[in-house]
Amino acid sequence: MTFVLLFLFPDHDGIPHVVSQVSMAEEWDIEKGLLEGRYKVVNERFRDIDIYAYFFPEEATLASTYIEYTKKYLELYEGLIGRYPYRRFSIVEGILPEGYSMPTFTLLGQDVVSLPFIVETSLGHEILHQWFGNLVYIDYKNGNWAEGITTYLSDHLYEEQKGKGWEYRKKILIDYKSYVAPEKETPLKDFFTEDRLYIESHWLRQGGNALSYA
Repeated sequence: MTFVLLFLFPDHDGIPHVVSQVSMAEEWDIEKGLLEGRYKVVNERFRDIDIYAYFFPEEATLASTYIEYTKKYLELYEGLIGRYPYRRFSIVEGILPEGYSMPTFTLLGQDVVSLPFIVETSLGHEILHQWFGNLVYIDYKNGNWAEGITTYLSDHLYEEQKGKGWEYRKKILIDYKSYVAPEKETPLKDFFTEDRLYIESHWLRQGGNALSYA
């Protein structure tokens, strides 16, 4: 038996529409996975936050690494922004090769959780979305501002901490010049979630770059 998972986001007029439709086998459902013992669950407490890691048996050994990195990111962003807005945070392994951040948890794909850069950059990026995007919502009618500031305080910041911030900013400028044609230039207020294919090489980096030079 299968079911269809729909991802709904508002369009430019604020009307929900389907941006992704995925058919998944029922046995991969998170709740069923928990009931059948499909997930190996590890949890620790950091300050007043309960951290949980839900991994499939094949990647269960990664749980402790993800939890330790989560502690590091929570400490970093509580110092930069303020108290973490929820009582728990969970890292959940999923079957789609994507990363999503929802209130209190992030969903990371089975195909990518083993890649070193996920804990070094992507995990922190998704945790930061707990503040920008989940606590403070995005008004999609006026553009998705959250990706720019999230990139600036995650991907860019991590390179800056290594003394390579200038290299990151240079790459942003090269990518933007290489991939964004003059006729496709539009203001950040016109960036919406459905422009997903444009994010990595264009809007996400341009948003972070705008903050870098503000």
